[in-house]
Amino acid sequence: SGMERLAGVSDIYVENAALHDENDRLRQWREAAQRLLLENERLRNILKVPQREVPPVATARVIGVGGGSFERNVVIDAGSSDAVQVNLPVVDEEGLVGRTIEVGYLTSRVLLITDFNSRVPVRLERTGEVAIAEGLNESLMRLRFLPVGVSVRVGDRLVTSGHGGLFPPDLPVAQVASVDNEIILLSPLSALGSLDFVRVMDYRPLPPELEVRNEN
Repeated sequence: SGMERLAGVSDIYVENAALHDENDRLRQWREAAQRLLLENERLRNILKVPQREVPPVATARVIGVGGGSFERNVVIDAGSSDAVQVNLPVVDEEGLVGRTIEVGYLTSRVLLITDFNSRVPVRLERTGEVAIAEGLNESLMRLRFLPVGVSVRVGDRLVTSGHGGLFPPDLPVAQVASVDNEIILLSPLSALGSLDFVRVMDYRPLPPELEVRNEN
């Protein structure tokens, strides 16, 4: 009887160990499934960004953050092998991220809209007035060259105007964070501090002479 009880205890111990291992495996599968669900949701959201029928070149992942005190850029895992070229717009699920500035075979470097060298032609959505959103190498941007007398409110949204040819019109860019006399600071709408997936847009506007010719 004693031997049978010992054998029973041993069987229970083995069974508990097996159940513990199985629970660990199930927990790992559950965490992996949750990560995949989040990634799929991010990808679905990217597809909802207004694009004026501009097709995507590639959906890529941010694999590196570059830049020092005087630049803001990231590296994505899409390059010329994916038909990516220099000066293509890059967006996330919330709006404009920046543009490609260096393209390798498998990777590309993206200049963020907050970089000091970034200038984005924008339109104040509420009034239609056009201006320029400048990067400051900080988390905020500055609105410049807005016509005199235009009323700007905190929370006003700015979208790309389409001027200059680098970006298509109506991409969400930023919203007004503060207004202090002539200094208007903007908060980017894209998640620049936690970028994961981004979308490179196939936007190559026609040269001005061809646009005029087509209109005629």
